[in-house]
Amino acid sequence: MHRADRQGFVLVAVIGILSLIAALTGSALLALRSSVESVALADEEVALSGLAHAGMSLTAYRLLLEQKPAETLSGQSLPLPGGRFVASIRDEAGLVDLNGSKPELLASVYQASGASGMSPDTFVARLVAWRDEAKGQEEAGKGGSERGGKRPASGRPLRSLDEAASILGLTPRDVRALAHFVTVYNPDGKVNVLSASRAVLEALPGIARPTLEDILARRRNPAPGDVAALKSYLGALGDGIKTEPGPAYRVGITARGRTARAKSVSAVIASGNAELAPFHILEWSE
Repeated sequence: MHRADRQGFVLVAVIGILSLIAALTGSALLALRSSVESVALADEEVALSGLAHAGMSLTAYRLLLEQKPAETLSGQSLPLPGGRFVASIRDEAGLVDLNGSKPELLASVYQASGASGMSPDTFVARLVAWRDEAKGQEEAGKGGSERGGKRPASGRPLRSLDEAASILGLTPRDVRALAHFVTVYNPDGKVNVLSASRAVLEALPGIARPTLEDILARRRNPAPGDVAALKSYLGALGDGIKTEPGPAYRVGITARGRTARAKSVSAVIASGNAELAPFHILEWSE
């Protein structure tokens, strides 16, 4: 092999080796960059999760312990170390309770919601049958506990609208329609007319249009004595309503850090023991 040929061969080999090294280096840098970005995203997710949980705790404290009105906390953008959060709050007493409300109210709400998978009478009949079974099982459980028995698992109060759908045979469309009207966290079954939506108020049996508009007007700009005045003349609607908030609130928290990303969580919270547990989380979703 001539000297020039050998030099050319070596040059080609060197170029090939350098190209391979460059390719490997590039792959390593890409992998490193990907790892760094993944770590950064993971860190940001942890930070956002912490902000969302802190926002939930702060909102629960102000709502349940300081007893701040829900309407003054809902919708505010509040600062936290490392970001901000916005809370949305719904008083569950402003909804009709599947376990506690009267059958006529439940029938009216089913019809008003636009649900159509069954007749309102069928819906109420199935629900009342389940509630009667729950009551019977509770009584049987008490007797059984005295004899060392166990309470049967069936026939208990409904724990969610999704569970009601399975038990009562509600369609997915019915579930979506009823979600804005019913709850399982208002045990006395009475609707708080000061926090109920217009749609829920319109579904109340026996409520007249002037009364509905008066309620909405008074609670938009409440004046001293308005609640007392409402109580005095709302008695005509029966004992299915009230003017006090319930024991539970559905709180949604949207937290934002230093970037455009956001983290949302939702929970149903209720008052607890102020010393041991300031509040209880009855339901949580992310």
